[in-house]
Amino acid sequence: MLLSPPLRGQGIGLCLSCHEFEPSTTKDPPCRGAINSLENVDSPLNQVEIRTKLASLSEVKAKIDKLRTESYRVLSDEELMDFETSLDSMEVDADNLEVSLNTLLESSNVDTSELSVKNDFANYNVKLPSINLPEFSGQYIDWLQFKSQFVSLIHDNACLSDSQKLYYLQSALKGHAKQLQTVNDSYSSLFEALEGHHLIKNCLKLNRKCRVCNANHNSLLLQNKCAPTDIRTTPKQNLPSPQSSSGVIYDPSPATIINPQTATCLYNEIGEKSILLSTTMVKVQSATGAWLVMNAILDSGSQKCLCSLEASNFLGLEKYSMNSTIVGLNGACISVRKRISAEISNGSSFKRKLNFLIVPKITGCVPTQPLDLTKIKLPPNITYADAEFNIPKRIDILLGVRFNSGRYEVGFPWKSHTQELNDNFSVAEKRVKSLTRRFIRHPTLYIQFSEILKEYESQGIIERVLETEKPTDRAVFYLPHQAVFRQESLTTKMRIVFDASSHEDGQPSLNDCIWSGENLNPNIFHLIISFRLNTIAITADIERAFLQISLRDEDRDAVRFLFPDIRSNQTDPYKFQVYRFKRVMFGVNVSPFLLSATIKHPIENYREQYPAATEMLDTCLYVDDVISGADDISQALKVSKDAETIMKNASMKLRKWNSNDQTLMRTWEREGLETHPRHPDDSSKIPSSKVLGIPWDVVHDYFTIDVKGLLQLDTLKCLLQELWLRKLSWDDELPPDIHAVWSQWWLELPFLSELKIPRKILDSNGDSSEVQIHTFSDASQKAYGAAAFLRVKHKDRVSVDLVTSMLHL
Repeated sequence: MLLSPPLRGQGIGLCLSCHEFEPSTTKDPPCRGAINSLENVDSPLNQVEIRTKLASLSEVKAKIDKLRTESYRVLSDEELMDFETSLDSMEVDADNLEVSLNTLLESSNVDTSELSVKNDFANYNVKLPSINLPEFSGQYIDWLQFKSQFVSLIHDNACLSDSQKLYYLQSALKGHAKQLQTVNDSYSSLFEALEGHHLIKNCLKLNRKCRVCNANHNSLLLQNKCAPTDIRTTPKQNLPSPQSSSGVIYDPSPATIINPQTATCLYNEIGEKSILLSTTMVKVQSATGAWLVMNAILDSGSQKCLCSLEASNFLGLEKYSMNSTIVGLNGACISVRKRISAEISNGSSFKRKLNFLIVPKITGCVPTQPLDLTKIKLPPNITYADAEFNIPKRIDILLGVRFNSGRYEVGFPWKSHTQELNDNFSVAEKRVKSLTRRFIRHPTLYIQFSEILKEYESQGIIERVLETEKPTDRAVFYLPHQAVFRQESLTTKMRIVFDASSHEDGQPSLNDCIWSGENLNPNIFHLIISFRLNTIAITADIERAFLQISLRDEDRDAVRFLFPDIRSNQTDPYKFQVYRFKRVMFGVNVSPFLLSATIKHPIENYREQYPAATEMLDTCLYVDDVISGADDISQALKVSKDAETIMKNASMKLRKWNSNDQTLMRTWEREGLETHPRHPDDSSKIPSSKVLGIPWDVVHDYFTIDVKGLLQLDTLKCLLQELWLRKLSWDDELPPDIHAVWSQWWLELPFLSELKIPRKILDSNGDSSEVQIHTFSDASQKAYGAAAFLRVKHKDRVSVDLVTSMLHL
């Protein structure tokens, strides 16, 4: 009997007793032999033998983990790769064997329980036909019959354990009844939930006692005999109530008794002062397509939408697993394990699909006591969102705010073949294992990496994924990542770069499944020319621009990544923590579009209030860099302060303000604007800045080495073209004629650093009497090109400056 497929041998052997590495001349290493001996069985196993094998298998898996840890210390990188492949293969086969043994153990348990049942019925002399379990789909009319049969067959059967009863009960539930959620996964809680949900006597639990005689009937039955003296309500016909388009209304009738255990006071009366919280009646679409009217409370302090357990069961919608925590007053935490996705409507054309976290109870009755409307001055002739706001009623759902912590929230524009997206876990795992080996060799790199992620987590940019099971209703994708160093940066020396274009063989990447969106950035050439026309130059950037935009919950599992927790798991550095982004991240093809489109929104909102600043942000913002200017200091100061106000209201911060005017720089500092960092060795020295990659000497206001079109390195391009034409490979020696040209070019290259191109090409002070544009072009057998110069005649001088140049081979 073979429990799992045969296992291939590996070429590296290990000594399990002393955990030292040694060359192996046998086909199978010791761990492999141990697994093979456990999976080969000559006869059927009993429960004791299966459990013995499972215990031995656990010891083998522990030895594999220990050997993996030792391998990092002993083996070289080349040997480590082969050895890890061997260990990975053995781990997979060990896991498969463990599953097979557990399956056999479960089947033997079922056989034993069936035998016990047969023995209990052995005393019967008449052979009875088999009895099928009754089924219950959630219809109220079928409940009593189902309960009677199920209690007789299963519930009162003393031979069955609670786990067996739970299995039979879950098997009997169909349709909406199967969606019923319980406090815990036990038979008693599930049966009590069914019974409590479908018995008419439970209507009395809402304390619907008559306000007149305190009997268990509605107060309207005594309306003609005696009117209540302490409660007056507005006539029903004056307060329009929403109607269901399908004729079905979920009617949680009002309660008149205040729950003394409710900690939240939603209506408070102190003397003659009364406070009402925002409630409304909304329509929610159930699993059958019917629109049910439910009571909702609007909570501007909540970032999530909630649904009570009872209301979610009534809706019958599919529940999705999750792991989250809700923090309330005094730090009280509630764990949330389930959520639903439901469409809500206000009864008109407005509809929106929202995710609701399922909680046992949202709050107590709202208001906590009946409200006498005769004591309140209400404006006449208005339509109330809640027609019965003065009558205590239970709350079914809570609607939170649309902004996520005051941030704009966006989603990915998925293509139609999103369902084809593979999770890319194997690629991300291989890359992070390679990164882990690098961390082990360079602990400082790991510390830098960890500090960045720790900061991200504390700022709510990323979050840990406690359950790594793949959700069924959303895309899941694991992103490989690496560290990129920029030593010339004064603020961020190291950045973590994520690869959304990676994919498994034959599978699409994340970028393949998302539309990239339109390019909303201005033309770079036009932007540079406009920048050179201003007397006072202004630059700034948005701090972590992409990370300031919240990513909707449905798309966060598509930006997961792995990271080793070496500090907590020093014995096994290959235990990875799963994270996911809560914000838009750089590396996804649609991120630049989402950033530009998001920034357009506050620009439009403030266009009338701050016309100059909004015009600057609209036309001079390239991705996250502001490249603009002004004619004088007052204009520059106003437009910069207004722009910072606009971006601050969008939860974005403009920083690194830089200018060629040092008076403006000092004014910015006094006004509290974050200016460009000074040189670390000399605070009075302003380091060279860059404008779209072009080095800019801020003090002397000129460009140096250029890569954006002001200069064209035609010699180098012609050399590369000649190499291609001669079909030379990378390792071939250069021919003497090309080597001579290359050597001469290499000797002259340092002189490029001495080339200074003025940023400002046209003064706006009005002293120019004549402005001319001169263009030159030429062509040869190898290339053709053109250059444009601006000639300006001033009162006492003439200036000629290069505008741009173009070259084509």
